[in-house]
Amino acid sequence: MPIKISTSKNNLGTSDKPFIAKTESSGHVEFEELVRIMAAGRTTITAPDIAGTLLLLKEELARLVADGRYVKTPFGSFHVTACGLFENEDQPFTPGQGDCKHGVRLHYRPSSEFQDEVANQVQFIRTEHFVKNNPVIRSVDSVKANAETRAGDYVRVNGLRLQFDESDQNQGVFFINGSEHRAPGYAYLDGRTVVAQVPDNLEPGPYEVFIRCMNKTKDMKQVKADLALTVS
Repeated sequence: MPIKISTSKNNLGTSDKPFIAKTESSGHVEFEELVRIMAAGRTTITAPDIAGTLLLLKEELARLVADGRYVKTPFGSFHVTACGLFENEDQPFTPGQGDCKHGVRLHYRPSSEFQDEVANQVQFIRTEHFVKNNPVIRSVDSVKANAETRAGDYVRVNGLRLQFDESDQNQGVFFINGSEHRAPGYAYLDGRTVVAQVPDNLEPGPYEVFIRCMNKTKDMKQVKADLALTVS
């Protein structure tokens, strides 16, 4: 999935440009899912073997780095450095004690090859700038894991400031493809998540998903999802 690129006000003072890039990720991958993805790819190694190898890599990497080594891997290098202040040249180094903030820091530096490999595969969407108090849709997907969305199913809409009065027919979740269809039911509704029913009469095809809601000043606000929802 593509990452989302927007802008935010530049408060850094390092450039005369008024805005800087703001990035929003498309989700996260837990260790178990990473192992499943690797096992299903271009390898005959089993998932338990992959998990065991990665855990062994973690243990040996920690041991070698803690031993003061500069350890290189295919995705970058690792090392530790000392940090803190000293009141005199001969003061002992005592991590976790006193007010001199002695400690060690782990550093990771990605290799240039790994950086290039990632950069060459990145896909992105340039999202519209939104007003701070306006609603925001971050994702729309089926409530069923890895399932197609069909008419009558429920979809989950995640975002910000999505609260609306579901009894008001002018507010809610709308599916638009030439004509407009309002979600007939809502299983869950709060400011960050809406679980809405796809109308039973939707024909298969792509639909733009909108949410309309009224703010405290009684102004109607509308927001559209970046990606269309495909109904099978």
